[in-house]
Amino acid sequence: MSKEKAREYWAAYRAANPEKVKACNAAWKAKNKDRSKALTAAWRIKNAERIREKKSEWEKNNPEKVKEYKSAWSKANPHKEKDRRDKWNKANPKKAAVYKRTYRTANKEKIKKKEAEYRKANPELGKLRAHNRRAKEKECGGKLSAGLSEKLIALQRGKCAICKKNLKETGYHLDHIVPLSRGGKNADGNIQATCPTCNLKKQGKDPIQFMQEMGYLL
Repeated sequence: MSKEKAREYWAAYRAANPEKVKACNAAWKAKNKDRSKALTAAWRIKNAERIREKKSEWEKNNPEKVKEYKSAWSKANPHKEKDRRDKWNKANPKKAAVYKRTYRTANKEKIKKKEAEYRKANPELGKLRAHNRRAKEKECGGKLSAGLSEKLIALQRGKCAICKKNLKETGYHLDHIVPLSRGGKNADGNIQATCPTCNLKKQGKDPIQFMQEMGYLL
């Protein structure tokens, strides 16, 4: 039998017996794992252009499936997805800036809702950002560290720095010990955790004067 006729014969056989061929191939691969991997890798290298063309054509004809796959992959691999985006943004700063502007313009309500949900789930970050923004507006400089609220509450044993009430029951505010309006710094060392009532009473008062008003001998 010539090579041409042999090819025709096996092509016809595969077409007529797809399940048998599939089972036979699976059995061979299971028995020859290393050789199968090597042959597959060699074939992919030899047919790289052909693979790219087929992949491109399939993606073009199946946009919804591509979208679903990418979304599922991103959710399953958040760190890899972040690294991929960071690399792309770094390599394409102009395109990244245009994309971000376009996306924010087209999704204002979606972004607003997402940011509100994030602030609700992460109240400490909202407090820190508010203080940092206010300090920037007053040109005081400085930036509060992430995790500051937890550290302060632990150091203060869960109590208000002024009235000693339980902060879990009252909620808490981050208070500048020396107010920004009196030259205080927006720095971790100038922050204390107080109950909302004490913070609202104190506002921009001198800390020593305020504590004397509250009955403390300072």
